[in-house]
Amino acid sequence: KGGKGGKGWGGKGWGMDDWGMDWGMDYWGPPPWMWSQGGWNEGGWKSKKEDIPRHRISDTPLHGEVVEWKGSYAWVKPSSPIEHKSAKSRGGKVYVHKNDLTGGLESLSVGQTIQFFLYEDGSGLGGEEVQVMTAIA
Repeated sequence: KGGKGGKGWGGKGWGMDDWGMDWGMDYWGPPPWMWSQGGWNEGGWKSKKEDIPRHRISDTPLHGEVVEWKGSYAWVKPSSPIEHKSAKSRGGKVYVHKNDLTGGLESLSVGQTIQFFLYEDGSGLGGEEVQVMTAIA
């Protein structure tokens, strides 16, 4: 029964559906699991955050409290208000990614006090070179 036009050896080839689309691509673009991963550029698939240039704003470290931890990033409420045009865009909170944690840290916990340097990128304000402040007894 192999008939013509069947999938596999005699049809359109492996990895194509009935309309000649590659596996993983839908008729309206990439599948939903790829939506949060970034997008296409001239070199192919790119990650979301790696290509956004940063500009450090603070020369001295700031302090703040972790108010949300989402597994790979946190939202931090600064100890004092930040005087910057982008400061109010996220309700005054600062974004911190786990790649910006120092000293062997791999995660943060809600309620921790941290020290960080403030930067700005195309998404708003963020914290880099993040350290957890230890309580002095």
